[in-house]
Amino acid sequence: MKSFRHILINKKLRSILIEEFIKLGGQENLDKEIIRVFKKASTPIILNELFWAIGSTMISIIVGRMGTEVVAGNSINNVTNQFATLFIFGLSSASSVIIGNTIGKGDYEKVKEYANTICVLSFIMGILSAIVILILRPIIVNLYNVSKSNTKATGFLIVY
Repeated sequence: MKSFRHILINKKLRSILIEEFIKLGGQENLDKEIIRVFKKASTPIILNELFWAIGSTMISIIVGRMGTEVVAGNSINNVTNQFATLFIFGLSSASSVIIGNTIGKGDYEKVKEYANTICVLSFIMGILSAIVILILRPIIVNLYNVSKSNTKATGFLIVY
């Protein structure tokens, strides 16, 4: 999960990069169209990250008020979730490289073919991740030293 601090650091880094760009090229050399496109593309991403951080903080606050068993179960669930998404993020990164290289070559028909293949692979990877988590759920929960009632609750949290 990304924290609010993470977002602030990214914002500060972006500000520094823009300042350095202005120093190198001078204000008059900045292409207004590039800045407009950058703002249009980055605004939804920045807002998404902001709301994600707020949502994650709210979940932590709510779970923290529910008691130690729920906090423990949620922690185990988060680790399991991060493990499952590891493979999906790997597929996502590889896909962006493949699609980017193909776009760079100008082979747009191949891009469509690759995009369709990646969509199918992503769906399959999601199903496989869910199956692996369902199968490994009892093993994952038993790795932790938690009470019987917490074991059942954690298993429930992992699935839902």
